[in-house]
Amino acid sequence: MIAKITKERIEESKSQEKKRKKDEKLQESIEKRGNISLIGELLKRQREFLDLSQKDISNILDYQYMNFISMIENGACKIPLNRIPDIAKAYSLPPEFTMILTKELHPETWAVICAIKENNKAFNSGIAIEDIEKNMNAIFKGKLKEFRLPMSSV
Repeated sequence: MIAKITKERIEESKSQEKKRKKDEKLQESIEKRGNISLIGELLKRQREFLDLSQKDISNILDYQYMNFISMIENGACKIPLNRIPDIAKAYSLPPEFTMILTKELHPETWAVICAIKENNKAFNSGIAIEDIEKNMNAIFKGKLKEFRLPMSSV
């Protein structure tokens, strides 16, 4: 009986250590690559939550090979701007997430969108960029919290 309890505690300790190392590795990756790694990890966890494989996502996106999905999820590359809406839809993310992905992965494009919004009265719907960004940040932080991902870089 004591041997069984000891063995269970050892296994639990190993499991906790493995999780801690994985979290440290993720944090290190985020520090190196910034939000590209964080977005990749979020997409991976969303895919796993949906019980989909990388192959499933590749098929939804009409990609012949799944290595691009793997690279995105591992933070090795960022999502091309023109594929952001498709990626958000494939991962069943809310439409607002396209703005989050654009802001985090393509800040230069986001800056142009903000400049157009601020400079063009016809485009002005009465919603300030600050309000949009506040809502986007809340959605992003909520998703990070849901998957227990670090929020320090957001």
